[in-house]
Amino acid sequence: MIVSSDRLRMPDELLDRSSLKNRTADMIRAAKHMRPEDWRVERDLSMRKWFDYRFMSPLDATLQFVEDYKVVFRAKWRSDFDAATADLKRGTAKEGLFADRREFSTFWNARVCADTLGVRYRFFIFTTMEAALRRGKWKRVPRPGQLWNKPDCLTAVETKWEEELAGRQAVSALAHYRPENFLGLPHQLNHQRHVLEVAKKRSNLKHALGSYIDIDRLVSVEQAEAVYGARVVQMAREAVSRTAVPVQPDLLPLVQLLPSCFGLPVAVDRALPLCATCPLVDRCANASAIAQTTSVKLYGDDPVAAHKRALSRARSRRYRERGRDGRDAAGTASQTRTQSGAGTAAA
Repeated sequence: MIVSSDRLRMPDELLDRSSLKNRTADMIRAAKHMRPEDWRVERDLSMRKWFDYRFMSPLDATLQFVEDYKVVFRAKWRSDFDAATADLKRGTAKEGLFADRREFSTFWNARVCADTLGVRYRFFIFTTMEAALRRGKWKRVPRPGQLWNKPDCLTAVETKWEEELAGRQAVSALAHYRPENFLGLPHQLNHQRHVLEVAKKRSNLKHALGSYIDIDRLVSVEQAEAVYGARVVQMAREAVSRTAVPVQPDLLPLVQLLPSCFGLPVAVDRALPLCATCPLVDRCANASAIAQTTSVKLYGDDPVAAHKRALSRARSRRYRERGRDGRDAAGTASQTRTQSGAGTAAA
Protein backbone atom coordinates (compact mmCIF):
# COMPACT_ATOMS: atom_id res chain seq x y z
CA MET A 1 0.00 0.00 0.00
CA ILE A 2 1.13 3.56 -0.70
CA VAL A 3 1.70 5.81 2.29
CA SER A 4 -0.38 8.98 2.33
CA SER A 5 2.62 11.32 2.66
CA ASP A 6 0.47 14.46 2.37
CA ARG A 7 -1.32 13.53 5.57
CA LEU A 8 1.96 12.83 7.35
CA ARG A 9 3.13 16.33 6.44
CA MET A 10 -0.05 17.84 7.85
CA PRO A 11 0.97 20.61 10.27
CA ASP A 12 -0.01 20.17 13.90
CA GLU A 13 -2.32 23.19 13.63
CA LEU A 14 -4.60 21.14 11.37
CA LEU A 15 -4.89 18.31 13.85
CA ASP A 16 -7.93 18.19 16.09
CA ARG A 17 -6.36 20.00 19.03
CA SER A 18 -9.26 19.27 21.39
CA SER A 19 -8.96 15.53 20.75
CA LEU A 20 -5.20 15.67 21.27
CA LYS A 21 -5.72 17.62 24.49
CA ASN A 22 -8.31 15.12 25.71
CA ARG A 23 -5.99 12.22 24.96
CA THR A 24 -3.17 13.82 26.94
CA ALA A 25 -5.60 14.55 29.78
CA ASP A 26 -6.57 10.86 29.80
CA MET A 27 -2.92 9.86 30.16
CA ILE A 28 -2.38 12.29 33.02
CA ARG A 29 -5.56 11.18 34.79
CA ALA A 30 -4.48 7.55 34.67
CA ALA A 31 -0.89 8.43 35.64
CA LYS A 32 -2.04 9.05 39.21
CA HIS A 33 -2.35 5.28 39.63
CA MET A 34 0.65 4.21 37.55
CA ARG A 35 4.34 3.44 38.00
CA PRO A 36 6.81 4.59 35.31
CA GLU A 37 7.42 0.97 34.27
CA ASP A 38 3.68 0.49 33.71
CA TRP A 39 3.83 2.93 30.82
CA ARG A 40 6.74 1.07 29.26
CA VAL A 41 4.62 -2.07 29.44
CA GLU A 42 1.82 -0.23 27.63
CA ARG A 43 4.23 0.72 24.86
CA ASP A 44 5.19 -2.93 24.37
CA LEU A 45 1.55 -4.03 24.53
CA SER A 46 0.60 -1.72 21.68
CA MET A 47 2.03 -4.29 19.26
CA ARG A 48 0.56 -7.31 21.05
CA LYS A 49 -3.02 -6.31 21.82
CA TRP A 50 -5.86 -7.19 19.49
CA PHE A 51 -5.97 -4.90 16.46
CA ASP A 52 -9.30 -3.27 17.37
CA TYR A 53 -7.64 -1.62 20.38
CA ARG A 54 -4.36 -0.45 18.82
CA PHE A 55 -5.65 3.05 18.18
CA MET A 56 -7.24 3.51 21.62
CA SER A 57 -5.42 5.18 24.48
CA PRO A 58 -4.75 2.75 27.37
CA LEU A 59 -7.44 4.49 29.41
CA ASP A 60 -10.03 4.28 26.62
CA ALA A 61 -9.14 0.60 26.20
CA THR A 62 -9.64 0.00 29.92
CA LEU A 63 -13.00 1.78 29.84
CA GLN A 64 -13.98 -0.45 26.91
CA PHE A 65 -12.93 -3.47 28.97
CA VAL A 66 -15.17 -2.25 31.81
CA GLU A 67 -18.17 -1.95 29.47
CA ASP A 68 -17.57 -5.43 28.06
CA TYR A 69 -17.25 -6.81 31.58
CA LYS A 70 -20.65 -5.34 32.48
CA VAL A 71 -22.25 -7.05 29.49
CA VAL A 72 -20.76 -10.45 30.31
CA PHE A 73 -21.40 -10.00 34.04
CA ARG A 74 -25.13 -9.51 33.49
CA ALA A 75 -25.28 -12.37 30.98
CA LYS A 76 -23.61 -14.79 33.40
CA TRP A 77 -25.75 -13.59 36.31
CA ARG A 78 -28.81 -14.23 34.17
CA SER A 79 -27.74 -17.73 33.11
CA ASP A 80 -26.01 -18.95 36.28
CA PHE A 81 -27.62 -17.11 39.20
CA ASP A 82 -30.87 -15.13 38.93
CA ALA A 83 -32.42 -14.04 35.64
CA ALA A 84 -34.94 -11.79 37.38
CA THR A 85 -32.30 -9.48 38.85
CA ALA A 86 -29.67 -9.62 36.10
CA ASP A 87 -30.51 -6.26 34.54
CA LEU A 88 -30.11 -4.59 37.92
CA LYS A 89 -26.56 -5.82 38.33
CA ARG A 90 -23.69 -3.50 37.54
CA GLY A 91 -20.60 -5.58 38.25
CA THR A 92 -18.51 -2.48 38.92
CA ALA A 93 -18.25 0.25 41.52
CA LYS A 94 -21.06 2.78 41.30
CA GLU A 95 -18.53 5.58 40.83
CA GLY A 96 -16.88 3.77 37.91
CA LEU A 97 -13.26 2.97 37.11
CA PHE A 98 -11.87 5.82 39.21
CA ALA A 99 -13.88 4.95 42.32
CA ASP A 100 -10.64 4.10 44.11
CA ARG A 101 -7.19 2.67 43.43
CA ARG A 102 -8.34 -0.89 43.94
CA GLU A 103 -11.13 -0.63 41.37
CA PHE A 104 -8.79 1.03 38.89
CA SER A 105 -6.03 -1.55 39.34
CA THR A 106 -8.44 -4.49 39.17
CA PHE A 107 -9.72 -3.57 35.72
CA TRP A 108 -6.46 -2.12 34.41
CA ASN A 109 -4.50 -5.29 35.24
CA ALA A 110 -7.16 -7.56 33.76
CA ARG A 111 -7.17 -5.51 30.56
CA VAL A 112 -3.36 -5.70 30.42
CA CYS A 113 -3.61 -9.49 30.63
CA ALA A 114 -6.08 -9.58 27.73
CA ASP A 115 -3.77 -7.34 25.71
CA THR A 116 -0.80 -9.56 26.50
CA LEU A 117 -2.71 -12.51 25.03
CA GLY A 118 -3.80 -10.41 22.05
CA VAL A 119 -7.51 -11.25 22.28
CA ARG A 120 -10.80 -9.36 22.19
CA TYR A 121 -11.91 -8.17 25.60
CA ARG A 122 -15.39 -9.63 25.59
CA PHE A 123 -14.00 -12.96 24.42
CA PHE A 124 -11.40 -12.86 27.20
CA ILE A 125 -13.94 -12.01 29.90
CA PHE A 126 -16.49 -14.60 28.78
CA THR A 127 -13.94 -17.40 28.37
CA THR A 128 -12.16 -16.81 31.68
CA MET A 129 -15.47 -16.44 33.49
CA GLU A 130 -16.72 -19.72 32.06
CA ALA A 131 -13.55 -21.48 33.21
CA ALA A 132 -13.78 -19.93 36.68
CA LEU A 133 -17.42 -20.88 37.15
CA ARG A 134 -16.65 -24.47 36.16
CA ARG A 135 -13.89 -24.58 38.77
CA GLY A 136 -16.24 -24.51 41.76
CA LYS A 137 -19.35 -23.11 43.39
CA TRP A 138 -19.66 -19.35 43.32
CA LYS A 139 -22.17 -17.19 45.15
CA ARG A 140 -21.63 -14.37 42.68
CA VAL A 141 -20.07 -13.69 39.30
CA PRO A 142 -16.25 -13.54 39.54
CA ARG A 143 -14.52 -10.18 39.61
CA PRO A 144 -11.78 -9.39 37.04
CA GLY A 145 -9.04 -10.03 39.59
CA GLN A 146 -10.34 -13.59 39.99
CA LEU A 147 -10.01 -14.28 36.27
CA TRP A 148 -6.76 -13.11 34.76
CA ASN A 149 -4.26 -14.69 37.17
CA LYS A 150 -5.62 -18.25 37.07
CA PRO A 151 -3.71 -20.73 34.86
CA ASP A 152 -6.81 -22.70 33.83
CA CYS A 153 -8.56 -19.51 32.73
CA LEU A 154 -5.63 -18.37 30.61
CA THR A 155 -5.21 -21.81 29.07
CA ALA A 156 -8.87 -21.76 28.06
CA VAL A 157 -8.40 -18.37 26.40
CA GLU A 158 -5.35 -19.46 24.41
CA THR A 159 -7.02 -22.67 23.25
CA LYS A 160 -10.30 -21.11 22.18
CA TRP A 161 -8.62 -18.11 20.56
CA GLU A 162 -6.93 -20.39 18.05
CA GLU A 163 -10.41 -21.53 17.06
CA GLU A 164 -11.53 -17.89 16.76
CA LEU A 165 -8.70 -17.14 14.34
CA ALA A 166 -10.07 -19.73 11.96
CA GLY A 167 -13.36 -17.81 11.70
CA ARG A 168 -14.65 -14.73 9.91
CA GLN A 169 -13.69 -12.38 12.75
CA ALA A 170 -10.01 -13.27 12.53
CA VAL A 171 -9.12 -9.78 11.30
CA SER A 172 -10.06 -6.26 12.30
CA ALA A 173 -12.84 -4.45 10.48
CA LEU A 174 -11.52 -1.00 11.45
CA ALA A 175 -11.07 1.54 8.67
CA HIS A 176 -7.67 2.29 10.21
CA TYR A 177 -6.25 -0.69 8.30
CA ARG A 178 -7.53 0.20 4.82
CA PRO A 179 -5.61 1.95 2.02
CA GLU A 180 -7.22 5.39 2.43
CA ASN A 181 -5.85 5.60 5.98
CA PHE A 182 -2.52 3.91 5.45
CA LEU A 183 0.41 5.85 6.94
CA GLY A 184 2.95 3.06 7.17
CA LEU A 185 2.45 2.79 10.93
CA PRO A 186 3.95 -0.32 12.57
CA HIS A 187 0.47 -1.35 13.71
CA GLN A 188 -0.91 -1.13 10.16
CA LEU A 189 1.98 -3.12 8.73
CA ASN A 190 1.56 -5.70 11.47
CA HIS A 191 -2.12 -6.12 10.61
CA GLN A 192 -1.30 -6.70 6.95
CA ARG A 193 1.08 -9.50 7.92
CA HIS A 194 -1.58 -10.90 10.25
CA VAL A 195 -4.21 -10.91 7.49
CA LEU A 196 -1.94 -12.79 5.10
CA GLU A 197 -1.01 -15.31 7.79
CA VAL A 198 -4.48 -15.91 9.18
CA ALA A 199 -5.89 -16.61 5.71
CA LYS A 200 -4.07 -19.96 5.91
CA LYS A 201 -6.20 -20.94 8.92
CA ARG A 202 -9.51 -20.38 7.17
CA SER A 203 -11.34 -23.44 5.86
CA ASN A 204 -11.49 -21.89 2.38
CA LEU A 205 -8.17 -20.16 1.76
CA LYS A 206 -9.05 -18.83 -1.67
CA HIS A 207 -12.35 -17.31 -0.62
CA ALA A 208 -10.80 -15.78 2.51
CA LEU A 209 -7.86 -14.34 0.60
CA GLY A 210 -10.08 -12.98 -2.16
CA SER A 211 -12.31 -11.33 0.44
CA TYR A 212 -9.38 -9.72 2.21
CA ILE A 213 -8.16 -8.27 -1.12
CA ASP A 214 -11.31 -7.19 -2.97
CA ILE A 215 -14.04 -6.90 -0.32
CA ASP A 216 -12.41 -5.92 2.96
CA ARG A 217 -9.55 -4.13 1.15
CA LEU A 218 -7.05 -5.04 3.86
CA VAL A 219 -4.14 -6.14 1.67
CA SER A 220 -3.08 -5.36 -1.88
CA VAL A 221 -2.78 -7.78 -4.76
CA GLU A 222 0.99 -7.32 -4.74
CA GLN A 223 1.27 -8.15 -1.05
CA ALA A 224 -0.82 -11.29 -1.45
CA GLU A 225 1.17 -12.41 -4.49
CA ALA A 226 4.42 -12.05 -2.55
CA VAL A 227 3.14 -14.66 -0.07
CA TYR A 228 0.89 -16.94 -2.12
CA GLY A 229 1.98 -16.43 -5.71
CA ALA A 230 0.16 -14.86 -8.64
CA ARG A 231 -1.79 -18.00 -9.58
CA VAL A 232 -3.32 -18.53 -6.13
CA VAL A 233 -4.21 -14.85 -5.85
CA GLN A 234 -5.88 -14.90 -9.26
CA MET A 235 -8.01 -17.90 -8.26
CA ALA A 236 -8.79 -16.24 -4.92
CA ARG A 237 -10.08 -13.10 -6.60
CA GLU A 238 -12.10 -15.14 -9.08
CA ALA A 239 -13.70 -17.02 -6.16
CA VAL A 240 -15.31 -13.82 -4.86
CA SER A 241 -15.70 -11.91 -8.12
CA ARG A 242 -19.45 -12.52 -8.41
CA THR A 243 -20.25 -11.29 -4.91
CA ALA A 244 -17.42 -8.84 -4.34
CA VAL A 245 -18.85 -5.55 -3.05
CA PRO A 246 -15.89 -3.62 -1.63
CA VAL A 247 -16.19 -1.85 1.70
CA GLN A 248 -16.63 1.85 1.01
CA PRO A 249 -13.67 4.15 1.77
CA ASP A 250 -13.80 5.90 5.13
CA LEU A 251 -11.14 8.59 5.42
CA LEU A 252 -10.44 9.13 9.11
CA PRO A 253 -9.09 12.33 10.66
CA LEU A 254 -5.41 12.04 11.49
CA VAL A 255 -6.02 12.24 15.23
CA GLN A 256 -7.95 8.95 15.04
CA LEU A 257 -4.87 7.29 13.53
CA LEU A 258 -2.68 7.95 16.56
CA PRO A 259 -1.64 4.53 17.90
CA SER A 260 -2.24 3.45 21.48
CA CYS A 261 1.41 4.09 22.37
CA PHE A 262 1.25 7.71 21.20
CA GLY A 263 2.02 10.32 23.85
CA LEU A 264 2.50 7.96 26.79
CA PRO A 265 4.00 9.67 29.88
CA VAL A 266 7.34 7.96 29.32
CA ALA A 267 10.31 9.03 27.22
CA VAL A 268 10.26 7.83 23.61
CA ASP A 269 12.98 5.25 22.95
CA ARG A 270 14.07 5.73 19.36
CA ALA A 271 16.27 2.62 19.61
CA LEU A 272 13.15 0.44 19.76
CA PRO A 273 11.96 -0.82 16.35
CA LEU A 274 8.43 0.33 17.23
CA CYS A 275 9.59 3.92 17.66
CA ALA A 276 12.37 3.91 15.07
CA THR A 277 10.04 2.86 12.25
CA CYS A 278 7.06 5.01 13.22
CA PRO A 279 6.46 8.08 11.01
CA LEU A 280 4.79 9.84 13.95
CA VAL A 281 7.75 9.48 16.32
CA ASP A 282 8.59 13.21 16.47
CA ARG A 283 5.02 14.20 17.28
CA CYS A 284 4.85 11.37 19.79
CA ALA A 285 8.03 12.55 21.51
CA ASN A 286 6.59 16.04 21.96
CA ALA A 287 3.27 14.75 23.31
CA SER A 288 5.04 12.30 25.63
CA ALA A 289 7.24 15.05 27.05
CA ILE A 290 4.18 17.16 27.87
CA ALA A 291 2.34 14.25 29.49
CA GLN A 292 5.40 13.15 31.45
CA THR A 293 6.25 16.65 32.71
CA THR A 294 2.67 17.32 33.76
CA SER A 295 2.20 13.98 35.53
CA VAL A 296 5.49 14.39 37.44
CA LYS A 297 4.47 17.89 38.46
CA LEU A 298 1.11 16.64 39.74
CA TYR A 299 1.97 13.23 41.20
CA GLY A 300 5.77 12.97 41.43
CA ASP A 301 8.20 10.61 39.71
CA ASP A 302 6.43 7.47 40.98
CA PRO A 303 2.81 8.05 42.03
CA VAL A 304 2.32 4.47 43.25
CA ALA A 305 5.41 4.60 45.48
CA ALA A 306 4.32 8.02 46.76
CA HIS A 307 0.89 6.63 47.59
CA LYS A 308 2.43 3.72 49.48
CA ARG A 309 4.63 6.11 51.44
CA ALA A 310 1.59 8.21 52.30
CA LEU A 311 -0.26 5.11 53.52
CA SER A 312 2.75 4.11 55.61
CA ARG A 313 2.92 7.56 57.19
CA ALA A 314 -0.80 7.44 57.93
CA ARG A 315 -0.45 4.03 59.60
CA SER A 316 2.48 5.27 61.69
CA ARG A 317 0.51 8.33 62.71
CA ARG A 318 -2.48 6.23 63.75
CA TYR A 319 -0.18 3.89 65.68
CA ARG A 320 1.38 6.82 67.55
CA GLU A 321 -2.05 8.27 68.27
CA ARG A 322 -3.30 4.95 69.61
CA GLY A 323 -0.19 4.69 71.79
CA ARG A 324 -0.66 8.21 73.07
CA ASP A 325 -4.34 7.60 73.73
CA GLY A 326 -3.44 4.39 75.54
CA ARG A 327 -0.90 6.15 77.71
CA ASP A 328 -3.35 8.94 78.48
CA ALA A 329 -6.01 6.41 79.40
CA ALA A 330 -3.57 4.50 81.60
CA GLY A 331 -2.53 7.71 83.32
CA THR A 332 -6.12 8.68 83.96
CA ALA A 333 -6.91 5.24 85.40
CA SER A 334 -3.84 5.37 87.66
CA GLN A 335 -4.79 8.80 88.90
CA THR A 336 -8.32 7.62 89.61
CA ARG A 337 -7.05 4.64 91.59
CA THR A 338 -4.72 6.90 93.59
CA GLN A 339 -7.50 9.30 94.42
CA SER A 340 -9.80 6.43 95.33
CA GLY A 341 -7.16 4.94 97.63
CA ALA A 342 -6.58 8.25 99.33
CA GLY A 343 -10.28 8.70 99.93
CA THR A 344 -10.57 5.25 101.47
CA ALA A 345 -7.62 5.88 103.83
CA ALA A 346 -9.12 9.17 105.01
CA ALA A 347 -12.35 7.40 105.83
